[in-house]
Amino acid sequence: MKNINIDDFIPAHNEKYTAYCEAILFADGTIMYAEPSHLYALQMIYGVPYEELYEGGPARDNLFEKMPQSASPVHWLSEVVNCVVLWYDTAIFPPNYTPAQVESYKKLKDNGCINKYSTIEITMEYQICDENMSLDNLEMICNHKKELKEKLSTELGLTNKNLNNLER
Repeated sequence: MKNINIDDFIPAHNEKYTAYCEAILFADGTIMYAEPSHLYALQMIYGVPYEELYEGGPARDNLFEKMPQSASPVHWLSEVVNCVVLWYDTAIFPPNYTPAQVESYKKLKDNGCINKYSTIEITMEYQICDENMSLDNLEMICNHKKELKEKLSTELGLTNKNLNNLER
């Protein structure tokens, strides 16, 4: 698991791949390939050792005890570790995304590493899966998510057609 500077990643990636990108963007704007998968990469970022990914173990068990059963693991972990999850045509941003993540995303898009018409979602999985969630709090979270989508859209210079309208 190695973080790569975005300016080093782009030419090496484009030399090897076309219309493919499965990666994780860190808060500092660095990137890594999502290997062996997005879920496993996010678990390792969280602190689960590679050896426990397939067979389990104390760190992985601890993680899954903390994660609500109703949670989407990729969305929940994206928010917990504050990483953007990328596919060629989809991006999941955590609510506390950073300016460095926005800049790196723009560079990936501008250089053809990801589709310029990618679907973008802001996850609020951590808050929504709170078992003590009231309807008032859920409405507040949904309104906050809408505000974040508008802000991110402006920061990325996108039209609303890029933003995912699904409310999780």
